[in-house]
Amino acid sequence: MSNAREGIVMIYFIKSELSDGIKIGYTNRSIEERIKELALPNVEVLAVIPGDRKDEANLHRKFRRWRIGRSEWFQPAPEIMAYIDTKGTNDTANEIAEMWDMARAFYGEVIGCNALK
Repeated sequence: MSNAREGIVMIYFIKSELSDGIKIGYTNRSIEERIKELALPNVEVLAVIPGDRKDEANLHRKFRRWRIGRSEWFQPAPEIMAYIDTKGTNDTANEIAEMWDMARAFYGEVIGCNALK
């Protein structure tokens, strides 16, 4: 079964009051949906960049020395913070959110499905 939202994929960098670390994750849903799914309190989106699972894995490898255990959480090392500062902004997150809204409206109309709206 094909996901109607396929093709909009992103890497996100978030932090939450539950951890001093930064989560580097991947989603093919909206960032809002992913954050809701994670159920973390007081999440701050640091950056969102285009990328897929392979890109996420590459970032995990790149920053492995700062990884917290076997999780997707990393210490906020200067190298990671510099990467976030140069690669993504909240403006990017807003642009991606707008793309999601347009995709939902389009696919909902094309296939007559209100579930995407």
